[in-house]
Formats: sequence, C-alpha cells, structure tokens
Amino acid sequence: MSNRVPQLGDMVKESVTGLTGVVVCISTSLNGCRQVCVVPRKLEAGKPVDGQWYDDARVKVIEAGAVKASPRFAEKDGGPATNPMPSAN
Repeated sequence: MSNRVPQLGDMVKESVTGLTGVVVCISTSLNGCRQVCVVPRKLEAGKPVDGQWYDDARVKVIEAGAVKASPRFAEKDGGPATNPMPSAN
C-alpha cells in the first residue's frame, strides 16, 4: 500500500472498516478537511453498494489509477443557459 494522497480512480482501503473500493469523488471543506467517496466494486443482492465518505487520512491507496478517471470539466453540459428564458415578471 502507498502513502500517496488518494486521487479519482484509485483503488483504496479504509483503515477502520476495511472497505475497499474506488475513489469516485473528492471534497474539500472550508476548513481544509479533505474527504473521498469510496464505492466498492462488489454487488449485494445483485445491486451496486452505495459509496461511503471518509477523511482521506483514513484510506490507503492499494492501486493507483485502477479506474481511468475522465472528468469532463471543460465540456459545456450544464450551468447557466447561453440564452436564458425571460422571467415571468
């Protein structure tokens, strides 16, 4: 296992519960607390298991880049409309 800071797509293991899964989301709060959402690759009763949020210090990277992360930050697929509708006023 690595001491590397977890990144999107890394396979990680949480130190308290032992849950292993892929980092699918990263969040940093105003006070600097960095958390990662870890989604297991297993199914329960044939259905995906919900992701769990952990402080990044509680997870260890066991395989960097296990899933290729492909954020589409540059693509325009949301946000304010180019031609917003007029207001009802």
